[in-house]
Amino acid sequence: MEQIIYLNFFRFLAQNDKVAENADDTIDAIVRASFSMGRAKTGALIVIEQKFVLNEYIATGILLDAIVSAPLLVQIFEHNLPLHDGAVVIRGNRITAATCYLPFIGK
Repeated sequence: MEQIIYLNFFRFLAQNDKVAENADDTIDAIVRASFSMGRAKTGALIVIEQKFVLNEYIATGILLDAIVSAPLLVQIFEHNLPLHDGAVVIRGNRITAATCYLPFIGK
C-alpha cells in the first residue's frame, strides 16, 4: 500500500515541473513526520491534493503556505497547540492550510 501511494504521489508531483524537483523531499518529510508522530502516539490528518482541487476544505482552515518539513508537520499536530485540531492540506511541496475540516463520510 505504501509503495502504491508513494508511486501515485510521485507521479502526480512529477507532472508539475515546478515541484518535481522537491518531490522526494516532500515525501521524505511526510514519512519522517508520520513515524515521529506514530512513536509519540500523535494522530494526524494529512491530505495531499492531487487530481481534485481542495479549495473548499482549505478555506475552512488557517492558511499557511509553508514548505513541507517534518519538524513543521510534527509541530502543527502537537497536542494542545492551536493548529493541532483538524487536517493539514498539502498542495505540491507546500502546506497550504492547517485546522481544515473534512467531510464526514460514514454509514
